Amino acid sequence: MPRVEVVARQEISAPNGNSRGSVKEAKMATVDLGDVTIHYEEVGHGPTAFILCESDHMTWGPKAHDHRYPGGEHMIPELNHWKADIGRAIYWEYRGKGESSEPAKYSLPLAASDLARMIDKLGVTKPVVYGLEWGGVLAQEYALDYPEQCAALVLDSASPELNEAASEPWYKQAYSRLEDPVSFPERPKYSKFVCRVFGSMYERPMTPRLHNIKSPTFILAGAKDTATRGAGGSVIMSRQIQGSQLKIFDEGGHGLIRERPREVQPLVIEFLRKHGII
Repeated sequence: MPRVEVVARQEISAPNGNSRGSVKEAKMATVDLGDVTIHYEEVGHGPTAFILCESDHMTWGPKAHDHRYPGGEHMIPELNHWKADIGRAIYWEYRGKGESSEPAKYSLPLAASDLARMIDKLGVTKPVVYGLEWGGVLAQEYALDYPEQCAALVLDSASPELNEAASEPWYKQAYSRLEDPVSFPERPKYSKFVCRVFGSMYERPMTPRLHNIKSPTFILAGAKDTATRGAGGSVIMSRQIQGSQLKIFDEGGHGLIRERPREVQPLVIEFLRKHGII
């Protein structure tokens, strides 16, 4: 059984200055998967849940780049917004990241299996998996490996492949990040794993497999996303995933759920209702 600690969170002002949530009870817990222990934060109850797969390093809250602060003070208020529409919302940390334990092995299929096993142990039968940036890569792998479990997929500022010029810097970052512990305080093995997966997306793109994703998929992109160099990767995903829906924000940048959460959420909820998920 998961180890659970219930805490009350005070009202917090988000980085954009808006109040996003009031005093709520949040479950902070770990779930033992055998080969790794996964930390998660949760609000709400029920079989349907919004599950956030975040970036490769923490990008939320005032202590965003410190892995010792798993969600930052702003994560719970944001989850509460999604709980209001879906009933339950979960944020989790990948193997080797933050409060999750460091495993003996790293791989993208293993990380996807962590998500699937956590979902099973938490009794979620209709997971709405929201993949942000690196989380979008993991979410694609999850939807491919566990099609019978994934109820719906949302991909935000993600891509299924990189060209050669974009992939090379990631191999270099596998080592340069270790020299900047202030910006990238994550564990060295975890950080190198993430960078190497990104780098390999030139030689081993996910694109040829995307036609196997059968879950309802909503793809979000920013036309001014400098990290992904525009919406090209999202367009590729929309063409390969049958029945997917693509929304490009003309003024959008990288990480739309952070940049414009109250614009993104109604679009996602409308998509989920259209497909009978909620």
